[in-house]
Amino acid sequence: MTTGKLTPVRPDELHTGGGPPPPPPTARETRLRALDQKWNQFAAEYKSARDRNDQETMTNLRGLMILIKKEIVKLGGTPPEFPSHGEHHLADL
Repeated sequence: MTTGKLTPVRPDELHTGGGPPPPPPTARETRLRALDQKWNQFAAEYKSARDRNDQETMTNLRGLMILIKKEIVKLGGTPPEFPSHGEHHLADL
């Protein structure tokens, strides 16, 4: 029986990276554009819900927008400002 590194035998199975490889730049830019479009859509819906004082919809939209912000930061983009006026909610900060 021989001892030694098994990397030449099973290189794909012995991955030692710190996670999945970063997406190619074009995929990153495409993803950031899609997130920006969703943010704009949800911001418009949030304004409409705020005008109607629909607290349930506002809460749901805040949750979705927090997830979008986290994904934008994870991809290295600049997160947009939360669309809030008047009293701030915890999710606005």
